[in-house]
Amino acid sequence: MLKAGVAEVNITPPVGVPMSGYAARKEPSQGIHDELYAKVLVLDDGEQRIALVVSDLLYLDEDFTESIRRLTEESTGISGQNVMVAVTHTHAGPVGSCLNLMYRLEDEGVVNRIKGMRSLVEDLRSVLERKIAGAVYVATQNMVDARIGVGKGLVHAVGTNRRDPRDPMDPEVGVIRIEDLESNVKAVLYNFTCHPTVLGAENLLFTADYPGYASTVIEETKKGAVALFTNGAFGDISTRFTRREQTFREAERLGTILAAEVLKTLEQTETTDLVKVNAISKKVNLPFKKLPSPEEAERMVKEAQQKLESLKKQGAPHGELRVAMTTLEGAEMTLHFVKEGLLKGKEVVSEVQVLAANDTVLIGVPGELFVEVGLEIKRKSGLEQAYIVGCANDSVGYILSPKAYEEALYETGATPFSQAAGERIFDIALELIGKVTTKK
Repeated sequence: MLKAGVAEVNITPPVGVPMSGYAARKEPSQGIHDELYAKVLVLDDGEQRIALVVSDLLYLDEDFTESIRRLTEESTGISGQNVMVAVTHTHAGPVGSCLNLMYRLEDEGVVNRIKGMRSLVEDLRSVLERKIAGAVYVATQNMVDARIGVGKGLVHAVGTNRRDPRDPMDPEVGVIRIEDLESNVKAVLYNFTCHPTVLGAENLLFTADYPGYASTVIEETKKGAVALFTNGAFGDISTRFTRREQTFREAERLGTILAAEVLKTLEQTETTDLVKVNAISKKVNLPFKKLPSPEEAERMVKEAQQKLESLKKQGAPHGELRVAMTTLEGAEMTLHFVKEGLLKGKEVVSEVQVLAANDTVLIGVPGELFVEVGLEIKRKSGLEQAYIVGCANDSVGYILSPKAYEEALYETGATPFSQAAGERIFDIALELIGKVTTKK
């Protein structure tokens, strides 16, 4: 008999803690618009027990994940390798959960602000780790006999490809329904692919952005249920061309659109208690890219500046301006890599993980995977229900599709990795899926 447990914990930090998400944001947080949460789902089929944790944070690093896994294993007995720790990627959460690779490569101004509050940030990090691990413990104490069902919806109006809205996006909304034996919904796990960047750099209030609104609508409709949002292969998908404005009202509008599709799908989903759960992971070596010469890097920045100025003079629309602005930021990041002598090592070692319930899989990847790579993993898996979980267990940066290296936009400059990184993620993901599912 399947058993399931859910829990949530408030992880909103004190006002004044620096925020993650935008290098252009120069001030620390000044308030709380809506609370941030870590939410947990634990599933047990009588032989294996797995746990998924999703937090309203921008990034996390492997040390943060390993600390949560260790604390969880100590308090619950759940094997650390059976715990997936992911973030929603809100750009209005606190710093602290990622101080490794992304910290070293980050914009100098952001790094200096974090260093200036290093003690506070490290204290917050420790508190976050213990709060999240504590929520896993609470979920294990809340275990009940359960049934599970999986459905799929479609949403086109929330996000598009942010490099070019005509390029690929992933409209699928994966919905997993967990209910008790009286058909009371205990948890709604939903997966959708889009950056939570409705609110911009000028926002200084903590918020979960549009996924927070979506989860609130779901939980208010399904009283007693916990809604857990996982983001997909969102590296090049955002609200850049769909949002009408960068306001909380707009975040609510887009979140409500997503929630409506989740709720519709939820009501069409049949459940079963005949469930086998599994978890598997494997290390992945992600090679760094070859950097241009200092002269070439300077030229890239100059060309991006000229392009942006030209578009401003033409009165180009917001979406085109944002592409140009971020392309300049990417060129500046490459120049930063060159000037600071970064990326001298050959590669970074991270992790790919798969959680499975029968032939439904969550594929945890350690960064912001481009949607074309995610779509190809889903297609090649041969499964009806396969979902990418971005920034799972680690956040190493952008992991691009081959096409993106030809276009020289923001992410091409900002990524530390070569094209081989996406290829290795793809290969390992399919290898792991084949080991935990019955469909070959």
